[in-house]
Amino acid sequence: MSNLLREGAICQIRRESGDWRVINRRFDGHVHQYLMQSLNNGATVWRFLHEITEKNSSTYQELNDFLQTVANDFDEDIFEDNFINNDDGSSLLQVIDTETVEHVSTGPPRFKQVTQSSMNTLKASNTEATTNKQTKWAVKILKDYMMEAGFGHSEFEMMPVAELDALLEQFYAALLSKTGKEYSKPTLVSIRAGINRHITALPFSRKLSLMRDRDFVESNKVMSGKMKILKREGKDMSEHKEPISDKDLEKLYISGVFCLETPVSLQKKVMFEIIAQFRRRGREGLQNQ
Repeated sequence: MSNLLREGAICQIRRESGDWRVINRRFDGHVHQYLMQSLNNGATVWRFLHEITEKNSSTYQELNDFLQTVANDFDEDIFEDNFINNDDGSSLLQVIDTETVEHVSTGPPRFKQVTQSSMNTLKASNTEATTNKQTKWAVKILKDYMMEAGFGHSEFEMMPVAELDALLEQFYAALLSKTGKEYSKPTLVSIRAGINRHITALPFSRKLSLMRDRDFVESNKVMSGKMKILKREGKDMSEHKEPISDKDLEKLYISGVFCLETPVSLQKKVMFEIIAQFRRRGREGLQNQ
C-alpha cells in the first residue's frame, strides 16, 4: 500500500485469521511497522506495511460493534413469539408497522394500469400496416372462393381442423389471379401466411399453424405440388417494379429533391440511400408516411 495506515483502521494480516485494528506504529528511518490488535482475542503483533490489507469500509468496526451488541441483547423467545409464530398465525411481513406501510404506498404508481383492451392494442401493433393489408387481402380471396364454390357461407375461422384442412386443399388447388393466371410461388406463400395470421390473431387466437402442423399435411401437399409445377413450367417468377434509371436518378439529385439544403430534402436523401444500399423492403417499418 502507498498510504500510511491510521490508528483505529480495521485490517487483515497475511497468514493471520480474523480482523485486526491498528493501535500504534513506529518508523526506524527505513520502514514503517504497525502494532496490530486482534478483534477476536486481543492478541497484539508487529507487522510491516506490506503484510497488511486495510478493510475498504471506514465504518466497518462501528457496524461490527453494533451487530455484536444486537446479538448480545437479542431475545430469541421474544423474536419467536412476535415474528415467527404469532397467535393468529401471521408472519413477519404481517407485523410491519402500519405507518411504514402507508408511507411506502404513497406517491404515484410506478406501473400503468393494464386492461384487456390495451393488451389487445399491443398485440395488434406487432405487425406492420402493410402486413395487415396483405392479411386482409388473403382472407378476402379465401372468402370469395367459398362463396363462389357454393359453401353457402364464408366463415372459416373456427372450423374444425379436419374441415379447415379439406377446405384449404381445394382452395390451394383452385387459386387463380383475377386475370386467370397462376400466382407465383411467393404470392402463394404469402396467401397461406396471411390466412394463418388471421386465424391465430385476435379475436380467434387459434393455437395452430397452417404451415407446420401435421393436421394440415394434405393441404400443404397440394400447395407444394402447385409450386413444383410452376417451377417446372418456368412460371415461378416474381414480378418486380422497374428499377429507377440512371437518368431519373440524376434528376432527383440535380433538382434538389435529394440535397443537403433543407431538413426535408436531407431526410429524403438519407432515407432513399439507406433503402437503395441496404435493400430494405421499401419504407415498411421505417416510417408511416
